[in-house]
Amino acid sequence: MTDRAALGGIVLRDLVKSYADADRPALDLPELTIPPGSFTVVVGPSGCGKSTALRLIAGLETPDAGHIAIDGADVTDLPPGRRDLSMVFQDFALYPHMTVAENVGFGLRIQARHDRRRGLTARITRTGRADAPAAASRAEIAESVRRACALVRLDGKEHRRPSQLSGGERQRVALARALVRGPSVLLLDEPLSALDAQLRHHARAELVRLHREFGCTAVLVTHDQLEALSMATHLVVLDGGRLSQAGSPQEVYSRPANTFVAGFLGSPAMNLQPVETIAEESATTAGVGLRAPGLQARLAGPAEPLPAGPVSLGWRPADGVPEAAPAGGFGSAAGGLTGAGLVVDGIVDIVEYTGDGRVVTCRSTVEGGSSWAVTVPAEGPFRAAGERVRVRVAAERLHLFGPDGRRVEHPESDGPDLRARDRADAGAEAERVAGQRLGAADQVRA
Repeated sequence: MTDRAALGGIVLRDLVKSYADADRPALDLPELTIPPGSFTVVVGPSGCGKSTALRLIAGLETPDAGHIAIDGADVTDLPPGRRDLSMVFQDFALYPHMTVAENVGFGLRIQARHDRRRGLTARITRTGRADAPAAASRAEIAESVRRACALVRLDGKEHRRPSQLSGGERQRVALARALVRGPSVLLLDEPLSALDAQLRHHARAELVRLHREFGCTAVLVTHDQLEALSMATHLVVLDGGRLSQAGSPQEVYSRPANTFVAGFLGSPAMNLQPVETIAEESATTAGVGLRAPGLQARLAGPAEPLPAGPVSLGWRPADGVPEAAPAGGFGSAAGGLTGAGLVVDGIVDIVEYTGDGRVVTCRSTVEGGSSWAVTVPAEGPFRAAGERVRVRVAAERLHLFGPDGRRVEHPESDGPDLRARDRADAGAEAERVAGQRLGAADQVRA
């Protein structure tokens, strides 16, 4: 393993998992580091390998190749019970004939019974540290269960059965059962997918609060990009079993590494359009011009040489500034593009009301042009199909992607300062959470 494994968290290196009936590996990760104390969300479409990655970390699947380290210890060949982690499944998997307290304490009771049979007096963790007495008494288990239930706000409901609980309460029982052991890693396999929209919103906030209070390294997999962006302190995007991008949610959203990430994250999706590049050098303009039917864009110089081949231009619908389009289009008196940035004309095709805003999808005013979308306030312009519209986008909000789909930096892009600031913020958050970790975990174990 690399020296980064000694820093804690989870490190996956050269990890490969294939299935006999598949034409490609379900997962192929040369290296992925999950920071210690982070709330890492792994997101991607169905079949991208996110659940496979979670099961490999948990020890429920065996990798074909590669290594898995948790807090600096290689656990690749260890069984799940010796990895110091807990997992919450999508369907919660509660025992219907048991009460809340019995469900939460089930694992502790089984562990105590197993340890008594082995005649152990102390349980040694994989880090070599003696933990709580192996054969915990009923009173000790009951106290641990009480603390875990209090942590997830199930006080007073310990004697109810799952059928007497709401969906959100059943989810919290599953969380309490996972947290009662005080694991260093908490794995969450789409735990919110069975909840309705209102409960999902509440459950997201509860999970973030629990992670802040408990402080363990949490890994959640989901296909819901809003869920991923709103909850994560560290975001991992998978596509086809491979890593597309990893970083803070702000960095991944604001600086997508390729066209897949650009199109997958964000609702509505980023506008992407193939453009022709034209070098510009004159007394008033310098840099690179970008042209497509119904669209003009310019990046100020000095610009780095763009890769040979087709280039895609992207911009977020929320970054567009709408204005009324003159009847004459780009050649009208109102003018088109006079500096760096983008201007595009269109005709309103579909207007979607979202409560606090509208998503306006437009078709190009010229043959061969692409459709695009812009978001406007609910009481803003562009209310009816057939209206002519014009949208401007600032140069620093434009995204360029080369023929291979990878991001191409340009002078107006946010540059390394944003990346450095995001990394510093993520590091400070990880240190703060890690400082709470031992205290919160010991409180539940006590």
